[in-house]
Formats: sequence, C-alpha cells, structure tokens
Amino acid sequence: MADRPRLTNPVCHVIMADGADLEATCTNGDMVAYDLTRGAKKWPMPNEGPLLYQTFLAWKALTRESLIDPKTPWEVFLRDAVSITTRRPDGTADEVDVDPTQPGHGSG
Repeated sequence: MADRPRLTNPVCHVIMADGADLEATCTNGDMVAYDLTRGAKKWPMPNEGPLLYQTFLAWKALTRESLIDPKTPWEVFLRDAVSITTRRPDGTADEVDVDPTQPGHGSG
C-alpha cells in the first residue's frame, strides 16, 4: 500500500472576554458543519472568509468538547471570543491566510 500523507486537523486556541484560555482540536465533523452552515447562510468559502471559518471551527470544537456550554449560541461566542489562533498538532502555524490584500494583476 502506498504511503499516505498524514492528515492534521487545526488546533484552536481561544481567549474569551472573561479571561478563559481554551484549546480544542477540530474534527472532520466540525469542518463539515461549517460547509453545511456556509451553504445555508450563504457564507463565503473558507479562503474568502478565513476569520469567519476559524471562529466557527473554534466554536464547534469548544462546544463539542464542552469546554464552553454546548448551548452557547454562535452569536454569543462571536461576541465573547476576543482572540482565536490556530495551529497544526505538530505546533506549526495553520494555513489560515488572513491577509486582506488581494493579489494584483501583473504589469501589462
């Protein structure tokens, strides 16, 4: 059998307004939940709205792991999460590109 790439899921580190310092690993289910919610709410693709994607994944992972009350509404989490960063389980930065600068056209 051919070697398969090692898949990694983002680890979300969240600091809440009350000072709580939380961390949870996202699962495939959390990422699928974003896809389903994105379609229903007409949200952008993850690469077009990376902060929305990152925040949603953190909310799903923290509620799933009961690190915050599982009944916490999305809007409350969005208001109370003051810092969210993601990394890979190996400690390297996750590939969430939050640079708002759009690539320009080449000189013509």
